[in-house]
Amino acid sequence: MGELNNVEILGYIVSVLIAISITMESVVKLRIINFIGAILLGTYGIFITSMPIILVNYFITVTNIFICGSFSKVKGLEKILFQINLDCVYPY
Repeated sequence: MGELNNVEILGYIVSVLIAISITMESVVKLRIINFIGAILLGTYGIFITSMPIILVNYFITVTNIFICGSFSKVKGLEKILFQINLDCVYPY
């Protein structure tokens, strides 16, 4: 196995970030970390010229924006971001 270049390192770091995001109990924290990861993974897709990676991750980014926007309309984003136990963690 050869040396890793910066693009491969970015891909590994972002993959770990997204994996961490799905372990969050708070939906808002999950969405924020996943939002950052999706932007970075979309950028990784640009570097490796992979249209499926680019499209799905920027779609996830837009989806996270809309969902977090709906959270802020319901409770106020500041209250949600700093509340430890959200009552909307699992709405079902």
